Amino acid sequence: MSDWLDKTIKYLLIVGLVIFIFIITIGFVNAIGKDYKYAIVGLLGSVIGGFLTLIGVWWTLKEQYKTNFLNDFPKKIRSFDELKQKIKNINSETFFLESELHSANLDKMYDQLLEDLRMLTVDLDGSSYFIVNKLDGLFKAYKKEKREVSSYFLTGPNNYPMLTEESKREIKKIQEKYDLIILNITNDLEEHGKVLLNQYFKYKE
Repeated sequence: MSDWLDKTIKYLLIVGLVIFIFIITIGFVNAIGKDYKYAIVGLLGSVIGGFLTLIGVWWTLKEQYKTNFLNDFPKKIRSFDELKQKIKNINSETFFLESELHSANLDKMYDQLLEDLRMLTVDLDGSSYFIVNKLDGLFKAYKKEKREVSSYFLTGPNNYPMLTEESKREIKKIQEKYDLIILNITNDLEEHGKVLLNQYFKYKE
């Protein structure tokens, strides 16, 4: 159903409801005694007026939301693109290997990254936040598995951690598993981006 037809049907329903109430009011007033007519008319008039006021408020809020969405859309797209790129960067060998080499700060590293991603969703919407928040469980699981292979580390010069060949193989397995999960999260975000874009073009009509 087109937006134009959808709006037309809504308007006709509203007008039809008002006309129906008006007809009922006239019939009811004619059927009762004169002493109650003015009170009934006043009461029903208040009900109809209140109903029309609510319709007006609803319409105003809806139009204001559309206006705000269109005005904020460039900012939303910028935040969305930055968010998407940051998540894609997680899905890389470099990130995972760096996290291993700086294992002492691993918790802080992930916590800060997740907080940065959450902040980017402030300019988007709740759906984006919940998609990004899936990374919280992912990071916790990854940190747990990472600690399980911590015995594969060797200490190099200046107490700098070095990866053994066995640790590299174990980390590679973990990395591949989490790469797939992150890819799914990225795809969810991509799909939501299409929803936002469709909403933009719909409001532009």
